[in-house]
Amino acid sequence: MTSFTSALGCLEGALAYLYRKWVTGFGVALDRELEAGCPPGPATLARVGRRLAAEQPGLTRILEAHASHPAVREGRDHHRRLLADVTGGPISGG
Repeated sequence: MTSFTSALGCLEGALAYLYRKWVTGFGVALDRELEAGCPPGPATLARVGRRLAAEQPGLTRILEAHASHPAVREGRDHHRRLLADVTGGPISGG
């Protein structure tokens, strides 16, 4: 990951970028579920998260390994707030 982080300037920049990739992938997958008629609730969000983790195992491993890093925590908190707006309630994942 050294060349990747040097291209983005630092670990924080790299992790923020990777989390944005996760959020983008999550959003695309969630749109597909909603367009298919699935309700925007916890079960749908959990299914989307599991599917994305299976499709992007490397990204998932990096974000999980750095879950306590401020860039990942901030990204996760922001994503949860966005999902709460979509579903109308608090979100425990994402």
